[in-house]
Amino acid sequence: MTMLEEQKDQFTLVNPQLSPPNSYGAVVLGGTFDRLHDGHRLFLKSAAEIARDRIVVGVCDGPMLSKKQSIKPKLVVQVEPITDPYGPSIIDEHLEAILVRLKL
Repeated sequence: MTMLEEQKDQFTLVNPQLSPPNSYGAVVLGGTFDRLHDGHRLFLKSAAEIARDRIVVGVCDGPMLSKKQSIKPKLVVQVEPITDPYGPSIIDEHLEAILVRLKL
């Protein structure tokens, strides 16, 4: 990890004087998250810092996403919660491929 990456990892958007760590039992945040970037990562990290018990992440769908999706505007985007190791991959019989990220 480079020095810049370490500094970025330590950076937070939370002002500890306004919202000390673990200030709130439950915190909600939301967005399109159409292209996950460092700003989104900091946003999620900040929510985790000030939450004591739980965070709720809202992800835009439907009309809220239609103007943000620039790669394939007519592509249907379906967001599914994953509560087990398989998620929708063993339920949705119409899936034809699975994409995974391997750590090397």
